[in-house]
Amino acid sequence: MTEQTINTLVGSIPEAIEIIRLARQHYIEKITSTEGLDLFLENHFQTFGISNTKREFLLRDLRELSKSSLDLVHYASLIQAYKVQPQPSPENEPFILREVEVIFNKYGLTRS
Repeated sequence: MTEQTINTLVGSIPEAIEIIRLARQHYIEKITSTEGLDLFLENHFQTFGISNTKREFLLRDLRELSKSSLDLVHYASLIQAYKVQPQPSPENEPFILREVEVIFNKYGLTRS
């Protein structure tokens, strides 16, 4: 393999971070839709309704998370994996779900 071939197969850390950040942002966008939040609550927390106040706080915190930079410690192993072998969007990564669950736990919602 030539050096140029190796460079096209191996990503950079900034590229890996951006891929993961965009995947997290897309994941959160799906959750923050009205139907998306209801489905997420139902599928992950077996909850079929929450108060409008709790809903607004959840949505606010999720939107803030979507705009924030990645917690590089939390995503370190995933970043390294994507640096070594770039892949399609990691949207279904458990790392993203765990980060989102922290917000739901903050409001008394825990996985069953």
